[in-house]
This record gives sequence, C-alpha cells and structure tokens, in this order.
Amino acid sequence: MEQPKQDRALRMLALMLQRTRRYSVAQLAERLGIDRRTVYRYINTFNEAGYVVLTDHHHVRLATGTAIHRQLSDLLFFNQEEAMTLYNAIESIETDTRLREELKSKLATIYGTSLVSEKLMRMEKNRNTKHLMEAMEKRRRAVLRGYSSPSSNTQRDRLVEPFALTT
Repeated sequence: MEQPKQDRALRMLALMLQRTRRYSVAQLAERLGIDRRTVYRYINTFNEAGYVVLTDHHHVRLATGTAIHRQLSDLLFFNQEEAMTLYNAIESIETDTRLREELKSKLATIYGTSLVSEKLMRMEKNRNTKHLMEAMEKRRRAVLRGYSSPSSNTQRDRLVEPFALTT
C-alpha cells in the first residue's frame, strides 16, 4: 500500500479485531512502529467512523455484535464452513512441509485453538475411520499417522491391521 498512514490504520484495525488476543496502546504502538498518540488518534478516527472501541484493563478492542463489526468481520474472516474448507485444502497438501504447518497454525491463531481444534479433532477421527474402513475392505494394513496413545502419552505412527470397528 502506498499510503502508509492508511496502511497502519488498517493493520491496527485488523489487530483490534483479533478474537484470540488483546493489545494495549503501548503494544499497538510498538507493533505498528508509531507513537502512542497516533494510536489514540486512530482510535478516535475509528470511533468517528462508527466503530465502538472498548478499553478494559489498559487493553483496547473493537466491540463485537455491532452491525459495522459484523460487516468488517465478514469481509476479513472466514465463517466456520469456509475455515474448515480452507483447513481441508491445507491438509490435502501431501507432504508435511513447513508452509503447511504454518498455514494450519495461522488458521488456529485467527479462529482460536479451541474452535478449530475441536473441529479438526472430529475431522481427524473421521479421516482415520475412513482410512481404517478402506483398509478393512481391501484386507490390508493401515498406518495411523501421529496416533496419540493415552496410556503411554506418546505420539507416533502406528501400523494396524483392522478387522472390525466398534462404537
């Protein structure tokens, strides 16, 4: 963006929209490389534009639930279905690359680890179940990647020979 003031204001707005992190005025100033006074000027600008900026315990954030907040969130963030579609696309990258892991991490950061991880755990269980059912049909072994054993508190790939599934 060739307009540094607008760029910083939009980046500050995006930081204040984050659901998983709150920033103090000092943190925003440091992160954006601006004065604290400039942060306050941007806050005033946001208020004048119709955003409700809340302060609590020296942290600033945008009020949620307002019409303008919903409109901005709809523009900037994915809904749950879109986020899961994006996660599936990331997961379909066959090799375990650093980029793949970074993308998954960013997705979890944006949407909160509990929201995403709950969905991802269900997806992973469904994927494992599907993988096991295919192996049973073909009478072959299956590899469960990253299997987490509750009894030994270890995580590793497991080679299994499925013969039945129970609920």
